[in-house]
Amino acid sequence: GKKEEQLKSEITRNEYKAEYSEKKNDLIKLCMYALVSMCTNDVDKKNKIVDFTNKLQLSFQYLDDIADLKEDLKDKNYTVILNTLLQKVSIENINEDNLISLLIENKVLLNFVSNIVDLFKDINSMIDNKISSSSKTYFNNISKNLDVLHIYLKGINLDLFKLDERYKVSKIKEVEKRIEIVASSS
Repeated sequence: GKKEEQLKSEITRNEYKAEYSEKKNDLIKLCMYALVSMCTNDVDKKNKIVDFTNKLQLSFQYLDDIADLKEDLKDKNYTVILNTLLQKVSIENINEDNLISLLIENKVLLNFVSNIVDLFKDINSMIDNKISSSSKTYFNNISKNLDVLHIYLKGINLDLFKLDERYKVSKIKEVEKRIEIVASSS
């Protein structure tokens, strides 16, 4: 009955997400292959295009992982960030209510966001600064929102976070808000 319909709906949604993500990645790769094929004999250009594409693809996958943290945990879709947390905390001790807290406490979210920020810096260094386009504006907006989240995470006092419940709750709410801003900008 109702449970079966709900399960079918969840499976369909997850299949759609996986298919959408796969198609998006294939499109990025297709663009890369087209660009590489135009650089007939320039191996350096080809390598730069491949490097750029791989970093772009990885950074957007990581952004998606951050945006879907609680959903991925619920669906047992153990992404890189969740697997990193599982190396520090037993699965029995993780739930949707304490997920963000554990990610902050164990510095998993900070390290993960740091990696994305580094990827974005690498990508940005490969983009011609003289070019003005909506794509570059879009990329810069995501990058700025990531930087804000990164700076905020670095500023959390973990000792106080572990001891003061009000401090902890306020920081979790703010981090969730900032994650939502990053997710909506990407």
